[in-house]
Amino acid sequence: MEIINNRYRIVNNLKHNRLCSVYEAIDMQKSFNTVKLYILNSKHVPKEFIEFCTINFESLGSINNPYMVEVIEFGIVKQVDNKKSYYRTYYYTTEFIEEKEKILNSSHRVKDISLIYYFTNICKAINYFWISGNPYNELTIDNIYIKDKDFNIKLKDIITLELEKSEFSTEMELVNLFNAPEYIEDESLTLSSQIYSLGVILIILALKSKELYKDNRQIIEIINNFQSGGVNEYKEVFCKRLCTIIQKMVDFESKNRYKNVGEIIESINCIYGTNYKLYEKNELEKLNFDIRMIGREEEVSSILAIKDSIFKYDSIKKVTTIHGEVGIGKTRLLRHIQYILSLKEDYVFSSFNNEKINNKYSNKPLVDILRQIIPIASKELVNKYALELVKFVPEVGEKKNVATVAPLKELRKNIKL
Repeated sequence: MEIINNRYRIVNNLKHNRLCSVYEAIDMQKSFNTVKLYILNSKHVPKEFIEFCTINFESLGSINNPYMVEVIEFGIVKQVDNKKSYYRTYYYTTEFIEEKEKILNSSHRVKDISLIYYFTNICKAINYFWISGNPYNELTIDNIYIKDKDFNIKLKDIITLELEKSEFSTEMELVNLFNAPEYIEDESLTLSSQIYSLGVILIILALKSKELYKDNRQIIEIINNFQSGGVNEYKEVFCKRLCTIIQKMVDFESKNRYKNVGEIIESINCIYGTNYKLYEKNELEKLNFDIRMIGREEEVSSILAIKDSIFKYDSIKKVTTIHGEVGIGKTRLLRHIQYILSLKEDYVFSSFNNEKINNKYSNKPLVDILRQIIPIASKELVNKYALELVKFVPEVGEKKNVATVAPLKELRKNIKL
């Protein structure tokens, strides 16, 4: 079994194409959860996609939400089976969800009773995206999942959606089936055009509930019949109550559609005598502090330029200090620099522990960094400095059976280290 970056243990090969290989894997650093691991083919994945990931993965809190498959990590494969990888190979991981959990592939049938329940949950999901300021761009039936354990609706993550745009196999006919006429014309996503997409999804769910769903041509024919006001062939599927809702969603004229998702939920509650909610209050009350860093482009460029010059010209001065008033975001800036460097360099070691002991800064940052370096350092190097390292990282002595020597004076100890 391959182990990636001493974190992900590959269990099963799920899919392989020119852009990536997808695996079922175990996250050994996160409660041994099962995840999906996407290892990207650097030769074929567009640079724009890597940039998209670099920008979005730093602020996972602004990406993830209760209605989307969770994205976990993006990075470079640095180790395979505890051996250094010499190729620049990118990867990302997401929550594990199976193809059979797609709403059209789901093992449990979407029945009449559950039809409206599932549809209102899809509406809630889309509304959540709009409220959060990040509309979901690729709303199709193929991107909707039902979690078998709790029957919650999940939409495909936006990173995988972006990757799939580069696949040659993407069927434009399928995509356009869910796009409103005005969106196909100018590709400008609006709430009205997405309400049209929701209408198409409702048609498919209704057909699936009666096991009458066939193909795209069938859906196109039904949508055209709705424009002319006649769906006689499918009277058993589209009862009068359902027809009223669908009619107002898939109208080719955007001005005739529902104005917002709230109106759809209200209409459903009125017609079916239900009490579905547009949103869950506890979901909207959560604060998100994991946001993108803005307004620091000049500082970031300056620090990266200094770093490049140090390596390029083998400068004697190899330390760069960042200073400023308390609370202006120095740590946030350093974490951002660390993130960028981690995607470019072999290794980045860091510590943000500034705790004081007896009003003096401790050596905790040094210890943190040593603990990160020792596991990947050569045995010869660790053995050479074991007598000094054991004073800071006792585990070195346990593994090497090293006894500490009489302590040196503070200044000499620091110089020797």
